[in-house]
Parts: sequence; structure tokens; C-alpha cells
Amino acid sequence: MSILHIDHVQLAIPEGAEPEARAFYGALLGLPEREKPESLRQRGGVWFEHGSLKLHLGAARDFRPAK
Repeated sequence: MSILHIDHVQLAIPEGAEPEARAFYGALLGLPEREKPESLRQRGGVWFEHGSLKLHLGAARDFRPAK
């Protein structure tokens, strides 16, 4: 089996970490940011999309990084 591409990934980030996410995924990796739908903006987070790649970062109040 081989993976040809990743279509959609949802990751959690701490609340308020959107500037760091934009710096890493947007500025460093060059992924274009996609504006979230109006109904989801109040939740925080940030979306990046390029072609079929969709990376959606959701802000979590009780975020705990994986060990």
C-alpha cells in the first residue's frame, strides 16, 4: 500500500495560537489560508488549503499536546 495524497486533516491547536499557526503553515510552509465559513469563525482556528490538500486547525480551550 502507498499513500498518494492526503485530502483532509483536522488538528487541534491551543486557543489563541492562530498567529503561530499562520507563521508556520502559511509563511514557512507556504500553504494558502482559506477563510472559514462565517458560522465557524467564532470558534477560532484557521484553515489552509492548496489543491486537494485541506489542513483545518481547530482551537481547543482544553488543548493538551500528545506525548
